[in-house]
Amino acid sequence: MKRLLVVSTMIALCSTSAGLAQIAPGENPDAGTGSVTPGQPAPLDEAQLRERMAASAVGRIAVRAVQGTPDGPAIGAAPIEVLLYHRGQVVHSQKAELDEHGVVLVEGLPVAMEVTPVVQVAYGGVFYQETGSNLSPQTPEATIEVTVFETTDERPDWHILMRHVQIERGEAGLVVNEMIQAENPGNRTWLGDPVDDSKDAKRDAAQFRLPRGATEVQLGAGFHGWCCTTLDETGLMSVQMPMMPGKAQYRFAYLLPASKSKAELLLSAPVSTDHVIAFFADDGSEVTMTGMKDLGAETMGASNVRMFQAESLLPGQVAGLSFAGLTGGADLEAVSETNSQIKVYAAIGGGLVLLAGIVAIFLKSPKQAQAAN
Repeated sequence: MKRLLVVSTMIALCSTSAGLAQIAPGENPDAGTGSVTPGQPAPLDEAQLRERMAASAVGRIAVRAVQGTPDGPAIGAAPIEVLLYHRGQVVHSQKAELDEHGVVLVEGLPVAMEVTPVVQVAYGGVFYQETGSNLSPQTPEATIEVTVFETTDERPDWHILMRHVQIERGEAGLVVNEMIQAENPGNRTWLGDPVDDSKDAKRDAAQFRLPRGATEVQLGAGFHGWCCTTLDETGLMSVQMPMMPGKAQYRFAYLLPASKSKAELLLSAPVSTDHVIAFFADDGSEVTMTGMKDLGAETMGASNVRMFQAESLLPGQVAGLSFAGLTGGADLEAVSETNSQIKVYAAIGGGLVLLAGIVAIFLKSPKQAQAAN
């Protein structure tokens, strides 16, 4: 029964929208990742884009900014920018200004082909963004409401709802993909703690501790690259962007090299953490648990997947897994898609692809689930 509750919790957490993107004060990066989803057509080249846009239909978007902080003032004039995306690339950008009521109608948008509109609103030194429904020649109009918040220097009681760890065996050791869902329960955007006493000091907000020995760290969703992220010698990764109210997702990956066919993945909770869920495609390697419990193994696709769990970790508490019987050799880029059924990015970018597979597996054998607990 406990295993089914865990799966239900994962569905609730991962199906909840991450909401507003977090963007550093004073910066206005292109929204989105610009990457191409597997199976998606390749981006158009510049010549094709110019040709298509020149012959485009015209669309428009009504934008409204609303105050998300209960005691905050009404939203008035503020700069905005509308970005149109097609096949993962920006094909048009247009700036405008909210009026004294916090609204504006942005017209003259080229919609020769289907595009996804993203609106960014600058308020209180922070950029807030929201994605609208797709525009096309058949549906050239949309309304997008962007919620903004007042800011605060006071650290909120933020915590981690789920730390989702997917582990693959590579020739160099363990390749780890993590997805973390964090929550700021307050109603103001936290600017973070200043790193020093200088006037324009950068600020650390969300922080995650990587296991000892992690290398080749790659940042994904929820980060704005290494310009706004630091990683110190202790493995503490700090996101130097404001933390907005509500839930936010962060995705990253790293390599844990194997030494003498052994590797250790121990995670220290930076803040209180409700759940840590780890998956490992069982290949016969010996697995030793630290602060985790084994939820058993099931067949998923061509892999025999083992699932481990830790709950209610306090700040600084450690949980993880140690592996023996590993081999050495390749780097992070050389790892194949052998375990694609349990990729963490499927849970983030593809909605419930990962979780649907897990539910199907763990619901079909309730007797085994109960016996494991």
